[in-house]
Amino acid sequence: MPRKPSAPALERVRPTDNEELAGRPTAEETLERVERLARIGSWSWDIATDHTLWSAMMYEMFLWDPARPAPRYEEMKSIIAPAGLEALCGAIERCTQQGEPYSLDVEAMRTDGVHFFVQLKGQPLPGADGRIVGVFGTAQDITEQKRAEQSLRDSEARWQFALDGAGDGVWDWNVPARQVYFSHHWKAMLGYADDEVGSSLEDWSDKVHPEDLGRCWLEIQRHFSGEAPMYLCEHRLRAKDGSWRWILDRGKIVSRNEDGSPLAVIGTHTDITRLKETEQALRESEEKIRVLHERLQLAIKAGQVGIWEADLVTGQFLFNEQMHEIYGVGEGSFRDGIPANTFGGQESDWYKAVHPDDRAHAANSLKLAIQTDEVMEFEYRILRPSGEVRHVKSSALVLRDAHGVPVRGIGTTLDVTEQRLLTESIARERERMLLATQASSIGVWEFDFQSRTLIWDEKMHALYDPEPGIFDYTIDGWIKMIHLEDAERVLQEWQACAQHGAQLESDFRIELRSGEIRWIRALAQTFFGQDGVAMRAVGTNWDVTAEKAPSPPARKTALSVSSSSQPVPVGSLTARKLALVLAYIDQNISDPLTLEMIAQVASISSSHFSDLFRQCMGQSPHQYLMARRVEKAKDLLASTDLTIAEVAANLGFADQSHLTRLMRRFTGLTPRMLRGAELQSQ
Repeated sequence: MPRKPSAPALERVRPTDNEELAGRPTAEETLERVERLARIGSWSWDIATDHTLWSAMMYEMFLWDPARPAPRYEEMKSIIAPAGLEALCGAIERCTQQGEPYSLDVEAMRTDGVHFFVQLKGQPLPGADGRIVGVFGTAQDITEQKRAEQSLRDSEARWQFALDGAGDGVWDWNVPARQVYFSHHWKAMLGYADDEVGSSLEDWSDKVHPEDLGRCWLEIQRHFSGEAPMYLCEHRLRAKDGSWRWILDRGKIVSRNEDGSPLAVIGTHTDITRLKETEQALRESEEKIRVLHERLQLAIKAGQVGIWEADLVTGQFLFNEQMHEIYGVGEGSFRDGIPANTFGGQESDWYKAVHPDDRAHAANSLKLAIQTDEVMEFEYRILRPSGEVRHVKSSALVLRDAHGVPVRGIGTTLDVTEQRLLTESIARERERMLLATQASSIGVWEFDFQSRTLIWDEKMHALYDPEPGIFDYTIDGWIKMIHLEDAERVLQEWQACAQHGAQLESDFRIELRSGEIRWIRALAQTFFGQDGVAMRAVGTNWDVTAEKAPSPPARKTALSVSSSSQPVPVGSLTARKLALVLAYIDQNISDPLTLEMIAQVASISSSHFSDLFRQCMGQSPHQYLMARRVEKAKDLLASTDLTIAEVAANLGFADQSHLTRLMRRFTGLTPRMLRGAELQSQ
């Protein structure tokens, strides 16, 4: 650093006062230099004389002829573009009348017709008496600034357009302040409006899936420490609707403190949910293919599936081990997975193994397979070397070359002897059973535990008269057709039969679509496989109504909960207890109420309460509950927009069909008919 000169030295170089004054610029010259440097002109306006004074920079800025006087107030309006003129006039008026300074950016015009932007500032000039006598102001050429701002806006618009087009959201993180700017698209990506997401760091971290948050912070620290050139992480974010969206999160530090700590980080969010779903589907598909391949290999071995391949040009046949076992030849003849020539290996060797009576059929089937591009299936008998006859089923598919010429055949062969014999036995048994059931009006049914479906014969349909399109041939569907007072008991009996092999013997009531009640007697037995798993159940149903009620069955009439006669208390079911019971039913109408729950309100045993309630009300507790639910359903259908299914669910019905059946029985109308009638009456 240079040393400060001593005082005598300063005196030797100090000019005289006159010399100093002669070399110093005047105040006007200094002001002019400052105005040129800053591109700022100054002006003043005398209100009384309408006289205007301009600095030299004002003349230069507007290319105004220096020989001409500065423009008066009205003339100044002519050098301001129309878009900003109204605002300028209003500002000058407020300045002269209210003493309010102003600053405006307006578009102006030079005398050569070129437009440019100026920033006009003005403040009032008070007179000796304090009244405003004029205005003093400045004008600065800000054209370059405006161009830069416009360029920045255009650049930001292009950048935002590119981000929006790519579907990305933007975030800008002020690290020390823990404040984050989230773009509109960032919020919309998660289903939020702009005012529904704040600007704190927690507005992001609280939405990150708990299993992913730790990994996110780890990747952020790796970038902050310089270990990673940028922050990159795939994680899940919770959307407004509660779903999880997969996000590709990328960011980079754009500024640091002097100590190297990050100041600002900018990044983007890309929604990759569909990509993740596709990846997951692909992984699941690959796993399914692997499992299917393993199962196929196990099935081939366990199911004794014979696989063969034929060269249709040379006539050479190739067989797997199961083919040799099916035909009873070549046991132990495999070496390293390659079959020995114990089967001949030629088409003629295969024909020799086919039963003489079936050779023509087998040969014709192969020829037909060669003529078509579809899989051909055919059954025939074979003769083993031991003389044993076996039934086999083969599938064949012919492969062709580029010219459509058959060159290869592939196929499978199964030994179906046992199935064939069983099928023939079952067919004979079915014929005998059909004759028996037709003579006795007994319905026969079968349940497949694998498909969980019922198979009914015509007599079963005649007994139950199921509603077309409603009955789904499941156990649940069957139970719904049983009288509500018997349904739970019958379900328990069926479960004992299905799970433990107990024989089902049960009498129960069913309710037909017409409302008629019929008594049914059922017998059933479950059959289990060797592994103890239930395979199928078979059973019979027949009508025993005459046995249960000798008089002709009467059509069930609708129950009413609003009888003209008042309920009469009976025995221990006092008027107070009865009122409590009825109120309890109404308050809990949508709950799965049981007889035990209702009886407990009256502190009476279930069986005794049921008898007393029937004497009081003229109907069972269950019948009263159903009637009340139907009444409530009628009110909801008439007064709300709830769907029929929603009404059924709100009032404790098993499902929509349950409500429909009971409402038809009680009112003679279905819910749809009732709602339609209400709409017409409106």
